[in-house]
Amino acid sequence: MRYFKLGMENRDEKTVKERQRMIVHSLMNDSDDKIITFLHGVKENYELFIIEPLLDLLMTERSLLLKKHIVEFISNAKEKDVVSILVKHLKKNFPHKNVGDMLTICWQSRLDFSGSLDVFFEILVDGDYQTSIEAFTVIESAMMNLNREEIEQRLDWLKISSHRVISNKQSLIHEMENLLDRTRSEML
Repeated sequence: MRYFKLGMENRDEKTVKERQRMIVHSLMNDSDDKIITFLHGVKENYELFIIEPLLDLLMTERSLLLKKHIVEFISNAKEKDVVSILVKHLKKNFPHKNVGDMLTICWQSRLDFSGSLDVFFEILVDGDYQTSIEAFTVIESAMMNLNREEIEQRLDWLKISSHRVISNKQSLIHEMENLLDRTRSEML
């Protein structure tokens, strides 16, 4: 992989776009080892444009080691814009692909997903058991940022959607309902 210093703030737009295109091309085509080395090299100094191709790599048949490094890298991102990028990729890939790694990023990052909980509730109801647990964790972390009306909307939605829940997840959904009820009660 050709390495580029990501400090592109003083470049003209055409040069920046070309450099970004080259970096994305390298990310998508180089060996896992080279990508891991790149991630370590830009850990503290990266641009947000690399997050999307990294999420795309999670959806490919790459090594578990590379995926582990990508999850760790994005989990450490603290920019609020990462939330919308992750939510966009979750919506694009669920339920057709395994989004477990993206959900791990969401709960490990401790970013605020309270404004985008619809996708996590969908995954909670429609995902497999493991994926649903990860979505549960994200929802649980975001609950403190919800108001009473939002909590009531989520409870109503869960009740309406309960017919879609597979039997081995009934207790998980019931626990989410209890958690929402308790959070709502604490707001009185």
